[in-house]
Amino acid sequence: MWAWGGIFEEEEIHENEPALAAIPTELLLPSMRRLGMMDLLDPNWNMFGAWDEILDHIAKVADGFPRVNADKVLVEKSIIWNKARNSIFCRRMSLNNMFGRGPPPHCFKYFSKCSVEMCCNVETAKKPHKHRCTKCYYFHFCSDSCKEYADKFDLHDCDFTPPEKAASIKKEMEAYLGQTKTKKVSKHEICNFCRLKRVDMPPDGTLLQCTGCERVAYCSKDCQLWDWSADHKSQCGKK
Repeated sequence: MWAWGGIFEEEEIHENEPALAAIPTELLLPSMRRLGMMDLLDPNWNMFGAWDEILDHIAKVADGFPRVNADKVLVEKSIIWNKARNSIFCRRMSLNNMFGRGPPPHCFKYFSKCSVEMCCNVETAKKPHKHRCTKCYYFHFCSDSCKEYADKFDLHDCDFTPPEKAASIKKEMEAYLGQTKTKKVSKHEICNFCRLKRVDMPPDGTLLQCTGCERVAYCSKDCQLWDWSADHKSQCGKK
């Protein structure tokens, strides 16, 4: 990675000595994309920023080049890796009282990247990680190897996370992985046409039940008339 450092040094980006003059962009970019996808371009994606910022640096000294689909994917991945590693780093600094004040808020946020700093595996709803701490919910590991590594080097600082923060992290994790349990709304608690919920109505608002079937309700006469002509007429018990 350090070999790329000279490319982005600001003092080298000028007309007399363009840093990329000897490296054709069509050769440079595919190599960098390959390294980036393997998470080998920048250990923390802090040195020069996420992939879009790296492309902006290259554009300052290189001729125009097309951006490809891989660039969009790499931007998303590098941002995830960067934010997660920053959070892990700040937790470590806070544990050692390096900030002189309370830990930054992102020390207690959910991140989808495996909690071993060097690992780049990102969990998804279809492929959640194999191991997860159900006490702090901050730490999760993609494999037995990552879990063993974290245990061996005592990286799992679970007690650092207060219970209320753990509850917040759990909610973020469940929302990301699609594990949030949605409460089924009664047909009497939501307008059958516009889907306005009773809880979202003004204090003086009310839902009017259909007197024909008593199975649905409406927030207004207009919604009832629209629904009657659209669908409810064929379903209502009273024609």
